[in-house]
Amino acid sequence: MKISKEFLKELVKQEARRLEECGEMVTDEPMPMPGPPPEGACGMEPVFDDHEGRMAKSQLFKMAKYSNELIQMMGDHDQLPSWVQAKITKAADYLGAVKHYLEYDRVAPKDPMHEALVRTIKEALDAK
Repeated sequence: MKISKEFLKELVKQEARRLEECGEMVTDEPMPMPGPPPEGACGMEPVFDDHEGRMAKSQLFKMAKYSNELIQMMGDHDQLPSWVQAKITKAADYLGAVKHYLEYDRVAPKDPMHEALVRTIKEALDAK
């Protein structure tokens, strides 16, 4: 799709007017990272939805498929080059780190023990 210079200029003008109507400043500051609109953002929608979850699930599906194929290719007593062992170890470590991050991210904010721990740490830091 080709966009004419005039059409692009009109889009920029419309966006500048919308920002002024919302009370937002038009500056030369860099744009914030895309995401949900902040509170009171005049009903702005995110500029785009990059489907990170779907992409990650697709990659995880591919990893599971490859893992299963590798398991079928290898015997329990096969000797692997050290670089192959290192790649498998690194992949397992990375995957575990993501799993633990998501696990914590979903549980910690709802866990009363987490809230108590955060309070205790803050109190200890404030006492210093």
